[in-house]
Amino acid sequence: KGWKLNSGVPVCEWEGIGCRISVNGGSTATITSINLDNQGLSATLTSELGSLKDLEELNLKGNLITGSIPQEVANLEKLFSLDLTNNQVSGPLPQWWGSFSLNKLFLAQNQLTGEFFHNIYSPHLQ
Repeated sequence: KGWKLNSGVPVCEWEGIGCRISVNGGSTATITSINLDNQGLSATLTSELGSLKDLEELNLKGNLITGSIPQEVANLEKLFSLDLTNNQVSGPLPQWWGSFSLNKLFLAQNQLTGEFFHNIYSPHLQ
């Protein structure tokens, strides 16, 4: 349900969207998860995803996602899990992952190039 800005359904009630509601001088909702696996979505990953600063989980596996992984997504500091398995994501892997929380990274069955970046700045990634 939802998925149209003018539908009258709050974004946090859209199918596949998870939010955290905080009450500090007013009620604010921030998107913390997007789970839209196996939905037949055809899209590219957009750099605007990087504006979701509280995003912890992004699961788009089993869709028709194309393009590369924007550096803005790799820079999400609270991202814990990224699953893009079985899409058509291509291009080089980001060489910097900004989240020290990133624990689950699933990128199989895509056309990504390059080596996975792992050094003293990303010891949490295995």
